[in-house]
Amino acid sequence: MNFSIQGQCFYQEDILFLDFKNIKDSYGLSYEKINEAQAYLNFEMFKDTSKYKGKVINEILEKISGKVRFYDFPQYENYNFIWIDGLSEVEKIKWLKKFLDSKHMENGVPILLSLCESSHRVLKFLETSNLDADYPYSLGAEVFNNYSDEFEFLPYFRTKILAPFKKDAKFKLIKSGVLKNRTLQNLETPSSFEEVLY
Repeated sequence: MNFSIQGQCFYQEDILFLDFKNIKDSYGLSYEKINEAQAYLNFEMFKDTSKYKGKVINEILEKISGKVRFYDFPQYENYNFIWIDGLSEVEKIKWLKKFLDSKHMENGVPILLSLCESSHRVLKFLETSNLDADYPYSLGAEVFNNYSDEFEFLPYFRTKILAPFKKDAKFKLIKSGVLKNRTLQNLETPSSFEEVLY
């Protein structure tokens, strides 16, 4: 599993995928909490590859079982998911800098979204581009998985992220012209997306 059909790309790193059903049986966690644990695990392992995976998994699952959250999005009325795939690094920097002056930036919390790269890789790109202060939030390829809410294995990737957001929040999916003919499916949030080509 190293190719994203929707992203039309090979993953830039080896994404770690958890066995949701086994973890649910062992820890009694919900789909969303296991999904968050998977994102948390990948971020920690990419940050320090010398760590022992088994120990990190156990530590994260214990934290997620409590009240520790990996997703730290602010509570707000509007969110902009900014789909950054399909652009070269130079194009990406130019596009994101241009977006800073758009009306959409003023009306929603920006969350960068990539189906090809991990959130840690996106963060490192933002830091080297001096854009990390402008775009502090991201979701990478590690937030997608092959499980339904009932922990049945699926033949496609999907994700569901509800808890970090207000129930009445509104969402926009911002994408560049490179992605104009692509739709983002199987990302479930509290409400449907309004797609915006920018």
